[in-house]
Amino acid sequence: MFNDKFKNLIDIALKASEKIIDKNLIVALCLYGSHVSGYASPESDLDVILIAKNFNQKIKYFYIRDFTPIVSILVIDEKLFEQDVEQAYLGEFVAGRLFTPYYVIYGKEYINEMDLRLKRRTILELTENLILERKLLSTELLIKPEYFLFEKLRRRAAAYPPAKYSYLKILYGINGEKNLEFMLNGFKIALDKLVSEKLFEKINNFYSPKKELVLKMLKDLKTPVKVMEEGERIIKMYLTHGFAGRLNPRLILEEAYSKIKRSIKIGFEKDLPDPENYLFINTSLGFQPAGIEWSITEFVNKFYGISKKDFKIEKIGSLFNSTYLLNIPIKNKKIFVKKYLNWTDFKWIVAWMWTIGVRNFDILASDRMANEIHFINTLKKEDFNVPSILHINWKRKLLFEEYIQGIDLLSLWKNYEKNSKECEEAAFKTGLNIAKVHKLNIAIGDCKAENFLLSNSKIYLTDLEQAEFNGDKAWDLAEMLFYPGHYLGTKKSIIFASSLIDGYLKEGDKEILASSMKLSYSRLLVPWTPPWIIKEVQKIVYEKIKK
Repeated sequence: MFNDKFKNLIDIALKASEKIIDKNLIVALCLYGSHVSGYASPESDLDVILIAKNFNQKIKYFYIRDFTPIVSILVIDEKLFEQDVEQAYLGEFVAGRLFTPYYVIYGKEYINEMDLRLKRRTILELTENLILERKLLSTELLIKPEYFLFEKLRRRAAAYPPAKYSYLKILYGINGEKNLEFMLNGFKIALDKLVSEKLFEKINNFYSPKKELVLKMLKDLKTPVKVMEEGERIIKMYLTHGFAGRLNPRLILEEAYSKIKRSIKIGFEKDLPDPENYLFINTSLGFQPAGIEWSITEFVNKFYGISKKDFKIEKIGSLFNSTYLLNIPIKNKKIFVKKYLNWTDFKWIVAWMWTIGVRNFDILASDRMANEIHFINTLKKEDFNVPSILHINWKRKLLFEEYIQGIDLLSLWKNYEKNSKECEEAAFKTGLNIAKVHKLNIAIGDCKAENFLLSNSKIYLTDLEQAEFNGDKAWDLAEMLFYPGHYLGTKKSIIFASSLIDGYLKEGDKEILASSMKLSYSRLLVPWTPPWIIKEVQKIVYEKIKK
């Protein structure tokens, strides 16, 4: 970079800048564009950013034609530049140039600080977008720095198509590798800063947003607001483009047409890298790209080398569940596959309508799938027995899990007479498990006996798509205690409740148990479970609490 030709460009930039701004007012001076990135033609201007103190015109292009090459200087007031860096005040019209290679002639410390602020904000904004789309699943993402760079370039090229030509030349030109290294470095520094602020964590060469950051953003973010912000930013960028005096609307269109035409020539062979290729999720089968879309057949072929004729798929579960058992006899392997549906998932629409005002169920497939993945992984880290995740197809809303061979708690208790001791021990263990989940400030949400499996004397938690932090733990117990009465009758319901409560109270909060007896809960379940059974269960609960 420091050959005689480049030194001459630095000298030209310094002399040209002094023609328009008192050097004592210059805060920073940078080269950027084709001459820095290595794709300049003989006709290319020398692009310069000049940040000045108290610049009255705020932002303006100057063309200095006394030099070869012609110098195009974009002058901006210091405070206005900082607003563009920190708030995208000008739609990142100026600050956005720091996403591509640049060379600081003067004011290196200042530019380094602005670069850090810009990229820190960019990472958080792009993380917000990930969280809006993937909800709690965002905490499971392993993100390479390349994701943030390429996603930002992709968005800028979509907002201003001529930029794509420049980005392709930067990435695939003669200095492509060097340019990429430079651009990524700023994002790595900003990511490490976010790690030090405990907003991200670093896992090997990946970065992942912390749970606390994801929960805060989920609480604060609204999709329509984000869309409006993106639109406003694009408008600001175009307005600034005209205000700075570089181009009138006709010339903007001409420039766009020229660059798009050139980018099409490149586009036959190259395109901007896909950011999704730099998002990963850790499964029990290893790291997998988060954007991958394997069907059931493709998944089996990829991991087990089996063709379609060598495995069987059968629908399992109730009428309203989209769940499947994948059986691979020659590998002695069974896999559980779950398909998440939206408004066509009838049971959650009914549940949502039935419990309005008492319990809010998640309806959207993306929310339910994200919940399930997050809480399976969260509980696995806490040594609970949960199925291992094998593969996630986010776009098609398919989740592949280890199949747990066992019997669900409700089915076990329907045959109580065959092995009463095993039934009571399983209910006790289930109550204890629920208490331990509640101690993590997690509510299971859809806490039914059939969602707990007994396998090799262990209780497995399944169906966590309604789980949530800070949720209604009392509802968990109300559903668990009252719901089975529909199937078990009075006598077995009393024994079941007694065993479950004993397990729960070993580590659980008796105030949560007392709250589960609220009239609002029992009223909801009366149409399903006879009121006399609910009354008998309530008696047992109050007796246990008194003891």
